[in-house]
Amino acid sequence: MLLNLIIGEYSMDMEIQDDYLETMTDSFDKMDREMRQGVQLGQQWVGDPTQLQRCQVAADKLLSAIENNNETLAMLTGGYIVSHLSDIKQIKINTEGEPAETEFH
Repeated sequence: MLLNLIIGEYSMDMEIQDDYLETMTDSFDKMDREMRQGVQLGQQWVGDPTQLQRCQVAADKLLSAIENNNETLAMLTGGYIVSHLSDIKQIKINTEGEPAETEFH
């Protein structure tokens, strides 16, 4: 699957293979278990995050991974989002420190 990322004025495509998604289900499940404990979403603590909020947290980590050239974390967080939002084609990642403003299309 090709996922378009919009980061400020920058646009890039990220390819996530179906077989990668299949092999990472245990890791995605672990991420879900950890996020069920609550997440920090920008300035706000969310005790019981929705699926959308979990994906916004993952998108924020994806942004950090891209900024730090951490391909492993980028693939993990991108794969997590794709596995939870099956019809997703594009992510507009908020770069102003407000992950709750990140949009999924």
